[in-house]
Amino acid sequence: MALLSVENLTMHFRVPRSLGAVLRREPPRWIKPLEDVNFEVREGEILGIVGESGCGKSTTCNILSKLLDPTSGTLHFDGQDVTRLDAEALRLYRRQVQLIFQDPFDSLNPRLRAYDLVAEAPRALGLWDETEIAERVPRMLETVGLPPQRYMQRYPHQMSGGERQRVGIASALVAEPRLVIADEPVSMLDVSIRAGVMDLLRDLSRRLGFSCLYVSHDLSILAHLCDRVMVMYLGQLVEIADSRDLVTAPLHPYTRALVAAVPVPDPRHVRPPIEIKGELAKPLNPRPGCRFAPRCPLASDECTRVPPMLDAAPGHSVACHAVATRREREYA
Repeated sequence: MALLSVENLTMHFRVPRSLGAVLRREPPRWIKPLEDVNFEVREGEILGIVGESGCGKSTTCNILSKLLDPTSGTLHFDGQDVTRLDAEALRLYRRQVQLIFQDPFDSLNPRLRAYDLVAEAPRALGLWDETEIAERVPRMLETVGLPPQRYMQRYPHQMSGGERQRVGIASALVAEPRLVIADEPVSMLDVSIRAGVMDLLRDLSRRLGFSCLYVSHDLSILAHLCDRVMVMYLGQLVEIADSRDLVTAPLHPYTRALVAAVPVPDPRHVRPPIEIKGELAKPLNPRPGCRFAPRCPLASDECTRVPPMLDAAPGHSVACHAVATRREREYA
């Protein structure tokens, strides 16, 4: 069952024009980080998002957490349309959808101790009185692996990066959300402690029963952590599948390039050549049709049209004209 359904999610930002551009009557320019994105997050699953910088991952997170309002499209959370909410409904929604930020040092208030950082959301949302907050906060710190007697009175600068991120996780989970959005939560951490934080998130998702939308540049992390993975390129969703299927049998040329770029800890491994060419295009006034076409080895004239999402296998969908044409030939 889908906890969150996203339909035709689109986000456009208008670029301010200079006085000279206005006088010359130049047409407006638009940055288009998201274009007709459709997906769902199921109850209890961890869904990963992967793609290059600028593909729309963080914009998606900001829209789902209601930090931004989309240009068009709808969001349904537990069957309710949350595209436009009044103040009271927004407060209830934000309790159920919490965000873990990328940099724990920037996202945590340096003037607050760990206890007050974790207690901030229940106080702001008016969930419980101070007596109950005093019971729940130490329990949550203990849950994320921080003994409360040692960490409750520490400031962020008195903790390591991994400890600060665990405080951030506790701050997101103390309100008992049903969906947690983790926007690259380990990218600012040392490699030696990333696995511990990822295992903590996966364990807590199973124990506490929340769904998770996990964003990363690293496909190997998502394959280890997530149930399903969706691949984005320049604001378009190009492939979505179970994490094992996506890694072992990628269909889209961009996904194949991402899989080929994952390091293999074997000095005898010969890396296959990466098929894509050129550099990442910019989301400023992007070309019509498939945005990956300028770098794609399989591009054709048909790619001037946006490819529809095709069910290539059970639970495996891809948006690519070349894949669709190949499948038509196989079944002809």
